Amino acid sequence: MKKSLLFLSMFFASGVVMANDNVAKSSFFVGVDVNDVMVKSDSIPVLYNGYGKNATFTPSVDDSDVNFSLGFGYKYYIPETNLFVMPRLTYDLGKIKVDGDRGIEEHTLSGTDIIEKDWESHVNFDLKPTYGMDVAFGYKFDNHNEIYLGVGLKNVDYVVNSYNTYKEEKENHLTDIDTIVNYDVFDNKQLADDSKIVYPFSIGYVYNWRNMAFDIGYSYATFDINDVNVDLSTLKLGAKYMF
Repeated sequence: MKKSLLFLSMFFASGVVMANDNVAKSSFFVGVDVNDVMVKSDSIPVLYNGYGKNATFTPSVDDSDVNFSLGFGYKYYIPETNLFVMPRLTYDLGKIKVDGDRGIEEHTLSGTDIIEKDWESHVNFDLKPTYGMDVAFGYKFDNHNEIYLGVGLKNVDYVVNSYNTYKEEKENHLTDIDTIVNYDVFDNKQLADDSKIVYPFSIGYVYNWRNMAFDIGYSYATFDINDVNVDLSTLKLGAKYMF
C-alpha cells in the first residue's frame, strides 16, 4: 500500500509539470524527499527458553516504512558540456520501524479436541538515519531532463529488540470454535543499540521546471549489526527549489 501511494505521488508530480523552456544554470537548492525504505536482514539468532523449549530461533526482517529527509546543496553545470556535479547535505526526519518473526507449531490430538501450541520469536528494528552527505554526477539531455549517479555516506542510529511468545489454543472439531487457553510474552531483550556509517549508492532521474527540480531516485546501502547483514533499499520522490 505504501509503495502504491509513493508511485501515485511520482505519477502526479510528473504529470503536473509542463514543457517550459528554461536555461539550466548553476545554483544552490533546498529540498525535501519522501523515502520508502525497505529493510531486509539475514537471520538473527535468538535464544528461546520457556515452556519446556530450549532452542535458538532465527527470525529475519523483510519489511518497509516511510520517512522524510531535508536537503541543501549546490548544483554546478560544467561549462560547454552536458555534465553537472551536485554535492548535498541531508538530514532525515522520523524513525524506520520494521519487524520480523520466526516460529514453530505443535499439535496434540486428544479425543475431539486438538491443542495447538505456537512458539514464536520476534525482532523489531528501530532505524533512525540522521545526517548524511552525497555527491551526484549527472548528464543533462536538455533543459528539462537529466539523469544522475551518486555516492555518499549516512549515519544510521539503530535499536534492535527481541521477544518471545507462547500461545496454546484449543480447537474443537465438533463446534469449530477455537479457544486460547494460554498466552504469554516473555524474554524481552535488547540485542543492539548503536550507530553505523553506511555508504549508499544512488541513481535517479530529474525533471527541471522553472525554479523547481523533481527527482525520482533509488539508493542502496548495506551494513552489519553484530555480524548480521542488513540491506537498506530506498525509493524516493523529491522536490528541490533552486535559488
